[in-house]
Amino acid sequence: PHLILYREHTMPALAMHRENGGKEWDTVKPLGKWFGKMDRVLLFDDDEYKALAGEEGNMVLVPAWGNGELEDQGCRVLEALVAAVEEELGGLDADVDVRTVVPRIRQRLLAAAQARKEELEQQQQQQQ
Repeated sequence: PHLILYREHTMPALAMHRENGGKEWDTVKPLGKWFGKMDRVLLFDDDEYKALAGEEGNMVLVPAWGNGELEDQGCRVLEALVAAVEEELGGLDADVDVRTVVPRIRQRLLAAAQARKEELEQQQQQQQ
């Protein structure tokens, strides 16, 4: 069984977040409220503050994309995310804590985002 959380499943972000430049409508995603066993739950987001204290190990921080190439960069990040999740989680036994692979997924996404950034920079240099 799985559950996909939407905005109505969130809570307002901590006041400290808002006081440090966050928006009043920013939210956090309380996983423990909705899932009994946290060892089979992952949260994917591009904002680190979205994970509640104690649930950071469940979060895969997805690199934000930009550089004026939003669609292309977004597709590249999504492709890397899908590949990493399929390869890292696909062969896991049902009793394995998925949080053990979060660092590898994060690293793969960061490497893909960095490679794409360098590729875009090279293209810009060649056009000049």
